[in-house]
Amino acid sequence: QYIDAPPPDAGACGSGPYKAMMEPAPGLPTHTLYRPADMAAVKGRLPIVAWGEGACANEGNRFRWFLSEIASHGYLILAVGPIGPADKEIWRENAPQPQAGGLPQKLPPPATHTSQLIDAINWATAENERAGSPFFHRLDPGKVAVMGMSCGGAQAIVIVRALARTIAKAGAGAAVHAGGLGGRGARRHHRVRG
Repeated sequence: QYIDAPPPDAGACGSGPYKAMMEPAPGLPTHTLYRPADMAAVKGRLPIVAWGEGACANEGNRFRWFLSEIASHGYLILAVGPIGPADKEIWRENAPQPQAGGLPQKLPPPATHTSQLIDAINWATAENERAGSPFFHRLDPGKVAVMGMSCGGAQAIVIVRALARTIAKAGAGAAVHAGGLGGRGARRHHRVRG
């Protein structure tokens, strides 16, 4: 289903209390950053979201409008992939669609990798501690979400499972992931006890 209205002004996205912006992630050219445009207006620290693109695509603006909406509610989001051409954004009425009943396509190797979600988390954590960073002590590394669409969602599941094992070795914590692989589709919650 497509939205008939024109896309919102790129400089003022989202319906949350903070208008959001998209920009290249400074010092992390493999990612696109979404954040509240006016960081001074933000109350408290921003939770961190690492986003994997559908089809493991390498364009961080494919879900620009969706990620801007989340950022407008006070989140910092790092999407895998640099900002790509506007025609790659998932919103347009003429966005490419798969052919129904066609033969299966041979897919190329993924353009992105699971490790790029960890790169996003590491970058945000480092920027939170780096004096002079616009995010110095403005982020909440204790509140991190890893998510994505389709292939990017599968990448997120891999990361959450790896983090759950790490938390288990540390002795406490919890991890949530979607069990959508293999048609299971159930939401799972794993509590790790120390």
